[in-house]
Amino acid sequence: MKDFFKQYQREIIGGIIGFLMAICFITIGFIKTIFVAFFVVIGGLGGHYLPQLLHLIQKN
Repeated sequence: MKDFFKQYQREIIGGIIGFLMAICFITIGFIKTIFVAFFVVIGGLGGHYLPQLLHLIQKN
């Protein structure tokens, strides 16, 4: 089972994300789902780049 998940990890994660997006479209609507997805992406990018930004700030 580990080998299967390791081999198809991206496809499985993509399927889960697609399923969650479909649930959101059905329950809260298209515009609200896009709004939520936008802020999830912004938060993810912020969390990814924040340590690098803090390191640059402390360096100066």
